[in-house]
Amino acid sequence: MPQRRCASCGAPLPAASPGAVVHCTFCGAEERVGDASESPGAKDAGRAWIGLAGCFTVAIIGGMGVYGAWVAVSLARWSPAVPGPAPVEIAKSVQLREIVPPPADPGVSPSELSDREPGGGWFLLDAPGMQGTPADFDFVGNLDWMLGIARAWSTDARIARGFLTGVRADGSLDVSSREDWHVDLRFYSPTLREMARKAAEVSEQRVASEFRIEISRGRVRGFVDTLRDLSDDDPDPPEAQVECSLPSLMAAWKKRGLPRRPTFELALQWVHFPHEGGHWRWMVDGEPDFGHDVDLPPLSPRTCGALRF
Repeated sequence: MPQRRCASCGAPLPAASPGAVVHCTFCGAEERVGDASESPGAKDAGRAWIGLAGCFTVAIIGGMGVYGAWVAVSLARWSPAVPGPAPVEIAKSVQLREIVPPPADPGVSPSELSDREPGGGWFLLDAPGMQGTPADFDFVGNLDWMLGIARAWSTDARIARGFLTGVRADGSLDVSSREDWHVDLRFYSPTLREMARKAAEVSEQRVASEFRIEISRGRVRGFVDTLRDLSDDDPDPPEAQVECSLPSLMAAWKKRGLPRRPTFELALQWVHFPHEGGHWRWMVDGEPDFGHDVDLPPLSPRTCGALRF
């Protein structure tokens, strides 16, 4: 009988009867002794068959993988292709996702005003030169600046009337943040008004004879318009002399019983009296939310003195 050897280190094992447990004297491993049929040669043959079966299994699995890849390539080759977006379309879609801010409106310079058509809507004005800031707007201090803009539109421009909203009791005016707090100063050209009246007798075409400046939310805007009431026979307003500041106006009204309100509306207007001439005047009223309940005499824009209604 061939000598048995240790399965762990291969050293010779001592002789023992089948079924007994022997200890390897070399490495100390234990091993149960089988019957005579379980010779080392038989064990080696069994291990060889097991190895051969494993090789066949791996080969079969590998062949299936190769076959699957071949099927996938064939299907991709013979299947109709689904058209995708062209590179240009992809670029366009990417561009559409980009948020591109619109270019800032540079505004219309005063030198371009004479070319504006009437009724074209409001437009931003690019007219530096404002004194102070919109947050603390000085109406009287900025009259020359606003009149200079109007006279770039027409050299003989005059004040027609004006409206201020958001004036506080101390005369301060903030036109930097709110839409409903604003300066609305309107001008007219005596020459263009006369042309408008004459043109209305022979044509439906309107002549631009009015110009407006509005300041609100920190923006300065302009509007070119026409004379709405061409049948008005009242004389055009003369040059306005506005010298009394807003703080002085509000102080004069306080002495006459100005009620407590957050803000007020002021109107600058020319009043014509038949056979007596007329005068420029400031009127004060409460904001619309308070019912226009202020009943005080008008004041002179030149002296701050009281005028008759």
